[in-house]
Amino acid sequence: MMTGSQWQILHGLNTWSGATLADTDILLRPTYVGDADLDGTITLSDYALIDAAFLLAVPNPNWINGDFNHDGVVDFNDYALIDNEFINQGAPLAISTIDAHIEMFGQNYLGALEAVNGVPEPASLAILGLGLVVMVKRNRHRV
Repeated sequence: MMTGSQWQILHGLNTWSGATLADTDILLRPTYVGDADLDGTITLSDYALIDAAFLLAVPNPNWINGDFNHDGVVDFNDYALIDNEFINQGAPLAISTIDAHIEMFGQNYLGALEAVNGVPEPASLAILGLGLVVMVKRNRHRV
């Protein structure tokens, strides 16, 4: 995850999947652990980002700084994650059409997600009801 302004600084682009970015947009995409710059593959630039954050002891690091396990520090554990994924990574991951639609919305999309309320699935209600019937029957046999 990174902001639109971070993407613009790293890549020199103000677009993402065809959409113009605002500085406050939040960019998300499926990628490899260790892909700090979200370009879909682990390269020397990702190692440069984690090295810089480690050497400068960046306070409150995040994904772009190499804090790949989200524990608030860039350390051996983050290097182990990027090294393992670098060795095992496959082809570069492209942004799919579905991902592009999600990612283009930035803050507005995140605000819309917060407004959505969860609705239980009908099958889960049926299972809950079945469990209640079993409990009632057990209590009747004990009396």
